[in-house]
Amino acid sequence: MTENPLDLPPECWELIFNSLNDQSHFESLSLVSHRFLSITNYLRNSLKLTDPSTPFLPHLFNRFQNLKKIDLSEFQGDPNSILYLISRSGLDLESLNISNLKSFPFMGLKELGTKMKNLKELNCSKNFSFRDSDLIAVAETCEFLEVLDISYPENDSSFLPQGFQNIQSFSFYITDSGIEALSMKLKRLKRINLSEEGIGEILKSCCEIKCLEIKRCRAVFDLGIDLELPKLEVLQASGSALNDHALKMIANTCSRILHLDLDNCLNVTTSGVKEVVEHCRTLREINLRWCDEVNVDIVAWMVFSRPSLRKIIPPCGFAPTESQKNFFLRHGCLVCKG
Repeated sequence: MTENPLDLPPECWELIFNSLNDQSHFESLSLVSHRFLSITNYLRNSLKLTDPSTPFLPHLFNRFQNLKKIDLSEFQGDPNSILYLISRSGLDLESLNISNLKSFPFMGLKELGTKMKNLKELNCSKNFSFRDSDLIAVAETCEFLEVLDISYPENDSSFLPQGFQNIQSFSFYITDSGIEALSMKLKRLKRINLSEEGIGEILKSCCEIKCLEIKRCRAVFDLGIDLELPKLEVLQASGSALNDHALKMIANTCSRILHLDLDNCLNVTTSGVKEVVEHCRTLREINLRWCDEVNVDIVAWMVFSRPSLRKIIPPCGFAPTESQKNFFLRHGCLVCKG
């Protein structure tokens, strides 16, 4: 009797289906047989919702009972109603994307936060009229967050400092008060993406942070005074206003730093880069492209001074020859074209 190729054990099919890059392919596979439908339903762990046809969503949540990630960044309906449904679905979410929304779903998130105690990742970037009260809601209802993105609020894409004279006129801004409330609650944060001021308040309270993103933060010159970031491994600061003072702080307090992206940081000089390279013994990658105040002659010194370095993107103007590339590679470091 000829064996049916569909009679493989479920574990084998799970391995095959999990090798697909995109779970959207599960839809076509689920049409093959009831068995494939059952397997794909079980394996589905992420879902992107765009259609506001909320009456059909409870059935969808019941079908995919192992969902861990839901993306509402392109949702066209009322996000509060969706979050209410999710909170009553019995799902155990770990990641939620509510970026790019026209209004922040304050009430829906509060309801969801009371039910989803394992929610570890929240993306609130590019939300219109994002304000302090929303930050406080995030802090009070999602206290176990480890990853948070609150970058580029669409109202202004900037945080106002304390003491701003006309703060009453800007009720839709995030201020240092909101950032401080956030930092006091979210003690487990390991990764945060910010876009302007208030970073110091977060870093003072959240010493577990491993990855910090402050890309294009033109108001961020340093990271505060006497900060301790013993677990920071990745700093992505491209296009920010970070200066040598910030690099000195990193050199003295971030002993585990692995990856440092300073692309287009115009205030960084050769002196600051030397501080980091000399003191950060685990540094593996550094990006200095468009750091105009950094001398290109520093590249060779970096390779020989920090043996842990595996990749350097040098300042513009440095174009290593093939013999130079090979020479640096023999010392374990790939030096790219600046």
